[in-house]
Amino acid sequence: MGKKGTSHRKWSKEEKLHYIHLHLDEHLSVREIERKYGVGSSLVSAWVKRYL
Repeated sequence: MGKKGTSHRKWSKEEKLHYIHLHLDEHLSVREIERKYGVGSSLVSAWVKRYL
């Protein structure tokens, strides 16, 4: 179950690739991405696994 008060968000392919790029090429940790951009670390991890 998600956090109370949050809504479901549809992420575009371009947005997902941007965060994957930040993680893989810019060497930001998924936790850093979560703190800086508000994207859940588990989402970024799942996207990285899916697109590799």
